[in-house]
Amino acid sequence: MATNIKKTSVANRVPNTFVLSTDGDIGVNTHDGKMYISNSSNVFEVGANISGNSYIGGNLTLGSGVLNWNTLEDCLDIQQEDGSTLQTGLENYIRVKNDTGQTIFNGTLVQFSGVNGDANPTCVPLLANSSFNPIYTIGVLTNDVPHNTVGRATVFGKVRNIDTTGATSGETWTEGDILWASATNAGKLSKIKPSPPNQAISIAAVVKSGVLDGELLIRPFISPKLLYGSFTSNATQNAVASNTATVVTYTTDEGSSGHSIVTYDGVTNGAIQCDESGEYNYQFSIQLQSSAANKVRVWIWSRKNGVDIPDSTGLLSIESNGGYAIAAWNIIVSMAANDKFQIMWATDDHTKLNIPAEPATAFCPSIPSVILTVTQATV
Repeated sequence: MATNIKKTSVANRVPNTFVLSTDGDIGVNTHDGKMYISNSSNVFEVGANISGNSYIGGNLTLGSGVLNWNTLEDCLDIQQEDGSTLQTGLENYIRVKNDTGQTIFNGTLVQFSGVNGDANPTCVPLLANSSFNPIYTIGVLTNDVPHNTVGRATVFGKVRNIDTTGATSGETWTEGDILWASATNAGKLSKIKPSPPNQAISIAAVVKSGVLDGELLIRPFISPKLLYGSFTSNATQNAVASNTATVVTYTTDEGSSGHSIVTYDGVTNGAIQCDESGEYNYQFSIQLQSSAANKVRVWIWSRKNGVDIPDSTGLLSIESNGGYAIAAWNIIVSMAANDKFQIMWATDDHTKLNIPAEPATAFCPSIPSVILTVTQATV
């Protein structure tokens, strides 16, 4: 059971059993120079006036916890009932429960997986792949936690007496290495930063290299999961009729997270679906070609969930037979989860103007008919 230390600087304030509610809780009045200790049913004043230096030559046992001064780290150690030690001022823990069905070992990186009836968050080994959301990161276990028991995860501070050589991750670590959440081995750390679409979560630094006596400094740097997408079409596209709205379609997902090509309103691959709510910047370029001898006009605009977005239309014209033009602009749209974004176009002569795709040449790559990129504008 943890020992709580309560402090006040208000003159003549004496804690009661509501404030010091657990056996061994300590209260300190820095204004009066007094210390109090509780056995949950009574509060006792330890010293009528602690005005000078006081010395306890050994450990102080409070309930099931033991206090002692750590001269190496220059801090107060609180030895817990489960064998872990909290270094006050240097470390922070979160109590977590393991309900995975097997022991999770000291030094394992864990994530939030839910809650249970005793108000402790449950945890599982963390895997920083493309589907993981970094906001579920907790920290690194500071002791072995058998199934259906509660342990502690360090969210800031040192985790000791573990293998920090990198061997358990198939790597070689040295002191000073920065470690990331692994995208391939659940609960493990790696000195190799994961590449997108996996999640890059900086977790720890190696402060002592060793097989049995290694130490990590834990300080997770958790940034929001950024969602993005890049989509192209390698197919030439034609309008369904003159002066008629036509949906731009896509053939290739060039790399995305949280966005995907979907069929919508009966048009195959005619929309980009957003998985999570937010503000997104949709930026596109469309290759246009005319085969008319006279001027041909084309309108391009955006839709969300099948509804035209106001003030999103642009108008271009091509005046030369065989002439090309590229329409390129962007729009920021507020999207809810599962909303659909579409690019629409129309021309006043569908027989003379299209959106062509061109093959690669000896000196340049192929030309997609459409390129659409999506970037997250807010978190």
